[in-house]
Amino acid sequence: LDRLRRQGVPLSNFVVNFGTADGECGAAEDWNADPANCLIARGAAGLLVEGDPRFFDVLREKFSGRSNVSLALGYLPLDNVSNLLRWEIEHHEPFSWSPDLLKVDLDHADCLFAAEALRVVHPKLLHVEYANGVPPPLDYVQQYQD
Repeated sequence: LDRLRRQGVPLSNFVVNFGTADGECGAAEDWNADPANCLIARGAAGLLVEGDPRFFDVLREKFSGRSNVSLALGYLPLDNVSNLLRWEIEHHEPFSWSPDLLKVDLDHADCLFAAEALRVVHPKLLHVEYANGVPPPLDYVQQYQD
């Protein structure tokens, strides 16, 4: 984002994070290393999506005082991604159709969730977890399961 800023690209100061975990930035090699959480920690507005109930209380506590952060806690069906994004962006003034970062790390059908989100938002940067055990030229997309 610093490089984009230096190039004169207008930034929205808004991020979307599918797979927020504990909300921590984390160090580069930690299990919870998360560039979206790092931007949120620096004051960016954000939509934080987390489906693991183990993290709900810590996320509520951590972000309850942040009016520019919205938490979507609970299981998010793939066919509800577009509706969630539209509603959140339309109802939160600091949110933008062009987030600086869209991060997807749900550990389940990430490519499909990213593709669905990209129907609605147009991020400047996209961060998606990948399976490095599947070398090119092979293609693998995990199938979505309810």
